[in-house]
Amino acid sequence: MGHANTLSRTILLILVCACAACNGSPSCTAAPGALLLRDNFDGSGRWDQADVAAASVLIRDGVFHFEADAGRYIFSVDYQTQTNVIVEVDAFHLSDDDSSGFGIICRANTNGEGYYFLIGADGSGTIRRSRGRDVTPLVAWTKTGGIDTGASNRIRAVCDGDYLALYVNDVFVGEARDSLYSSGYTGLTVVTTRPGQRIAVDFDVLRIYSVP
Repeated sequence: MGHANTLSRTILLILVCACAACNGSPSCTAAPGALLLRDNFDGSGRWDQADVAAASVLIRDGVFHFEADAGRYIFSVDYQTQTNVIVEVDAFHLSDDDSSGFGIICRANTNGEGYYFLIGADGSGTIRRSRGRDVTPLVAWTKTGGIDTGASNRIRAVCDGDYLALYVNDVFVGEARDSLYSSGYTGLTVVTTRPGQRIAVDFDVLRIYSVP
């Protein structure tokens, strides 16, 4: 009987720990500090832009519009080096495809390598590391109640030392530790994986803050 009680308490403890992990509480605070940069996309700035059959990446009418066919990550960077920052952008998903992802790149280089903080049109989010041709999940796609699939969403990427965290509309999605990239550019990106689909997203009002 004593052994059974001990086993029951052990199982209960495991369940409590598992539930605590499912609650998604961040291990570090991530409130933005001083505003370092604000981009309202009312001019071309330093961003790469293009308009070809496979992808359109254009600043127009006060938003940064991305549109692309399936099968690749499309990105643009601002060519302003940052280290430890919190990046926010408002993003509005315009297409019907729910296999798409879109969001922020932190510490990117000109090849698009860096940390990807993505949300999906299906209401999920992920943190990924791009290196060469590999895009490795640091946080797997995770469903979150913070994403409004029919409206604009505020995406927040935290890059503080080796600590990475993703928030959507102030709701915590996930966090990871990785030290491969320590500095780089801020970027925006979209991707869709379903053949025959095309993703379209408007990004609006990019903000870069210091880490308190």
